[in-house]
Amino acid sequence: MSRARLLLIASLVTIAGIGGWGVLDTQSLIDLASVVVDRYFESRGWFVMLSVTGMLFLCIWLAFSRYGSIRLGADDDKPEFSTPSWIAMLFAAGMGVGLLFWAVAEPLTHFAFSKDIMPSPIAAQQALLATNFHWGIHAWAIYGSTALAIAYFTFRRGAPMLVSGPIEALFPDETWAKIVGWLSDFMAIVAIAIGVGGSIAMGVFQVADGVDVMMGGMRLRVGLWPPSLLSWLLPICRR
Repeated sequence: MSRARLLLIASLVTIAGIGGWGVLDTQSLIDLASVVVDRYFESRGWFVMLSVTGMLFLCIWLAFSRYGSIRLGADDDKPEFSTPSWIAMLFAAGMGVGLLFWAVAEPLTHFAFSKDIMPSPIAAQQALLATNFHWGIHAWAIYGSTALAIAYFTFRRGAPMLVSGPIEALFPDETWAKIVGWLSDFMAIVAIAIGVGGSIAMGVFQVADGVDVMMGGMRLRVGLWPPSLLSWLLPICRR
């Protein structure tokens, strides 16, 4: 079995398994995920903060150093879209529906937890500080450093546009690089699929709550998933 086919099968089985678990026993999945996330941030929160801050300084240094002028493509390539178009696409892809939901929900959630242990004005400031950390330049540093690595090795070195591309391009004859690359692609596929599913779910919940408010608290008998699915499929079918 080829590596690509094995990667596809393993990813589909894992994603289907997690999705099925969430449908059949939602509460147990929520409980396990909460425990894992809580323990991770309690024990490795310092590593997350240090890593993201390091990526931020790396991006700033690359932007203002001589490496910032390296073209992500052939020397004579030209951008396909204008700079404002690229910024709009990056903002939509990087934030998307998550920003529409959490722009209000996240600072209010932080404030609700922190107002019991500190004065309300300070709690509000800390809530906005945490939200800006999650959605501000630190988040873009993660996107930027990852995208730069993949783009450079894809367009300048001819590597496949995969998370494993830079690893296997730097260490082409190493067995461990192939293993780490395969695991990196696997984790990326699973994480992206679950992340996209979460974004779609938040969008559906927003639409459902909006319709509920407009209908005066009366829930529609027909589910919202058919129009939501149709709105997602139409742009794909038009391609």
